[in-house]
Amino acid sequence: MTKYRGFEMTWGRATTSGFGTVATIVQVRDVTPGFGSERALFDASAYGDQWNDYLSLQQDGVDISLTVLWDPADAVHLLLKSDQETPANNTFIKATHTPSAKAYNITTVPHGLSWGAARDGGVEATFMLKIVNPGVVMV
Repeated sequence: MTKYRGFEMTWGRATTSGFGTVATIVQVRDVTPGFGSERALFDASAYGDQWNDYLSLQQDGVDISLTVLWDPADAVHLLLKSDQETPANNTFIKATHTPSAKAYNITTVPHGLSWGAARDGGVEATFMLKIVNPGVVMV
């Protein structure tokens, strides 16, 4: 079984939902918890059931945190900051893993920005993004 290194993932911000023009997001430190979705569950259990019974409902994108080593001179960092402050309807993120020949188009809504500065590290900006319809599309 082939295994791939996660650090070879590159991240970008597309200007439109067509993901035609994608600018690289540099100095990405972390993307958590990963990107994807989950379905809400409806408890359909009834008296007499030995097990809980659930039905799946609508899909809901997860919240992701994208943390970068902040560079106030970097145009893409400034665009991500502007997406949060404006606010933008959607921010389009592209994750590309060249060794596995996989790429993912991720449609999000920005909803948070926090700053951090560890005593033994650099200044970091963490962008909070909610994955929305059409979610994560493997291309």
